[in-house]
Amino acid sequence: MKKMLTIMVAVALISFWGINTLAAETPKATPPAKSQTIKTETSVQTETKIQKIEGTVVNVDTGKNTLTLKKTDGSELTLKAISPKAQEEIKKVNPGEKISAFCKEKKKEGMVLVKIVKEKGEKGKK
Repeated sequence: MKKMLTIMVAVALISFWGINTLAAETPKATPPAKSQTIKTETSVQTETKIQKIEGTVVNVDTGKNTLTLKKTDGSELTLKAISPKAQEEIKKVNPGEKISAFCKEKKKEGMVLVKIVKEKGEKGKK
């Protein structure tokens, strides 16, 4: 009986010591990688809503990649084309054309042009 009790106490002490040793060895937190930060920033940027703005083209500056649009309410808005696709699209529009501009707001660039859709009947005009 004493042998059995001694063995049980020894097993309990070894188990207790082992659990404490394992609990003390918690893994260190690793700092997030740069790619994770970029993913977070990108996901925040993609959450911005795309706005549709209708109006008449006032000015196209292919050097600065900007398009000035006179909205239906009479106010003017300058949009920046930062993507290569949008930069190609602004080269295809001329002052006086009526378009629908799809854009979104970015912190650094302001209103950024995403896509241009010419109104029907305006495609052949110059």
